[in-house]
Amino acid sequence: MYKIYKNTLELNKENNIIFDFEINEFSNKKFIFKFYDEKYSLFVIKDDVLYLLGDKNLTSYASLILSEYNLKFDYIFGDDDLVISFLDEYIKIFKGTYEKEEGLFLYKEGNVKTILLAGGCFWCMAHPYYEYDGVLKVLSGFVGDDDIINPTYEEVKKGKTKFRETILLRYDESIISFKDLLKIYFTNIDPFDSEGQFIDRGFNYTTAIFSNDKNVKKYAIDYIKKLEDKYNKKVVVKILNEKIFYKAEEYHQDYAIKNPEKIVCELKESGRLNKKGYNIDD
Repeated sequence: MYKIYKNTLELNKENNIIFDFEINEFSNKKFIFKFYDEKYSLFVIKDDVLYLLGDKNLTSYASLILSEYNLKFDYIFGDDDLVISFLDEYIKIFKGTYEKEEGLFLYKEGNVKTILLAGGCFWCMAHPYYEYDGVLKVLSGFVGDDDIINPTYEEVKKGKTKFRETILLRYDESIISFKDLLKIYFTNIDPFDSEGQFIDRGFNYTTAIFSNDKNVKKYAIDYIKKLEDKYNKKVVVKILNEKIFYKAEEYHQDYAIKNPEKIVCELKESGRLNKKGYNIDD
């Protein structure tokens, strides 16, 4: 099992979390994942450094959960045996490597990358990506609000948050590039609509690309400029830094695969199926 907490002293007191080290070792305004069972615990912070405490028995489970939420780190700190046990499982998922450097483990990412794309209804956004080689995983979820942890679909849908419906794509860069993924993205949205996407209206359905990769940002900005020049309109797609991705409820995952007939109806009713495809190619 696991729980997620906002890392402030007040919240930790409220939830009666007891740490084996001083709370000020963690930065404020970050998030802690607490993995636990009756005997063991393992703590993780969403930051450049991941701190491990607890027992090796939880490392396999924790690695799987971390992969679902796309939590990756530049450095890992903890007991060497625990860290190595954790990495044995974690590297299988992310296909990266780690090198020990000044007492810390430095993460070296392999060909597997991630990108977060908001473009309206995540069922419809996820739909076109399943057919492409190199796309390893497509998750539906929410990105954007720093003040709420683990939002529900109903909260986001009713506009009670600052989250956008977003898909997380994990892909093998040696097979498909982020440029290909972004071209698919722009072709499947209306990049000039600032109020939502097609039939879906409201902030939670507005468009954004979340990434810390300077190459992704540069390409997206260049692509937007070319779209504006070609169509003589202002593109409203936001280019934002990556934030924590919260996976939506299970019935939202792989909706198009689970419901092939319903997704066709969704695409028709939303206005996406016969929409104009905007791209920079003639």
